[in-house]
Amino acid sequence: MTYVVVASIIAVIVSLIYLGSVWRAFREVSRARRTPHPGGKSAHPAEAGVSALENESWFSWKLLISIILSTAVLIIAGQSASFWNLIPFIAIGSAIAIIVAFSIDSRQASNR
Repeated sequence: MTYVVVASIIAVIVSLIYLGSVWRAFREVSRARRTPHPGGKSAHPAEAGVSALENESWFSWKLLISIILSTAVLIIAGQSASFWNLIPFIAIGSAIAIIVAFSIDSRQASNR
């Protein structure tokens, strides 16, 4: 029962940070859309001459890896009921990974 309380407390904290990160990202995108770009060039990759393959080259690999890892987690969790206690912490870890990705993207965007 202790892990449920701990997971719930951590989940609430991570959820608040996650919502703040998403809000900040939406605000940055909104600001970027309103800002005119130098030379009249568009910030949209398709309009800037970047091919769809170059723009999404790593997406397919990330998708494939996530499917394989998700399947592995479900197979491992199905082996014993004790593994189901880890599922909330895996979900919290996924949310933390997204928060880190938002912060890395935000730093890279501010350096441009």
